[in-house]
Amino acid sequence: MLLLVTGDPGVGKTTLVRRIGQAESRHCKISGFYTEEVRVRGAREGFDVVSVDNDRWPLARARGQVETSAPKVGKYFVTLDGLEEAVRAVDLSADLIIVDEIGKMELFSEAFKSFIETLVSSPATILATVMVQRGRGVPFVNEVYRKASKTFKITAANRDATFSTLQALVHASIPPRLDHPTL
Repeated sequence: MLLLVTGDPGVGKTTLVRRIGQAESRHCKISGFYTEEVRVRGAREGFDVVSVDNDRWPLARARGQVETSAPKVGKYFVTLDGLEEAVRAVDLSADLIIVDEIGKMELFSEAFKSFIETLVSSPATILATVMVQRGRGVPFVNEVYRKASKTFKITAANRDATFSTLQALVHASIPPRLDHPTL
């Protein structure tokens, strides 16, 4: 089951999927990663990819901090090696796989796109955040939307209700595991 969470930047997509992942980790095997801002003295300097097990890889950094021939989104240069290490660390046998996010920076990586294509055909429950499409959108992202079981567009007004609905859906989609350490 592919469940997508979309919404404007800063609305709480990452927080929502992180909360669901934390709640479900008591009941099933989870894997995947989140994207976190990197701040230095209060200023955003880039982004890291952080696994559900708290391993961390660089995703993007502001000018002067990475190779300037790297792909660029806004003022940030994308570190494909860090993203691709995070992708390789995902346990595809997990019951719940979290991907935060399917966005502009990540789409520079062919390995990431291949990973997403593998996930959408897997038996696991996939909970992913995805960039908002504007205009005709990005073809790869359009295809991900098309394959989704359900898409949730969150706003500040609906994010708490969406959390409850989405958590119940995720929980119901994962069969109990007799080999899970907390069961």
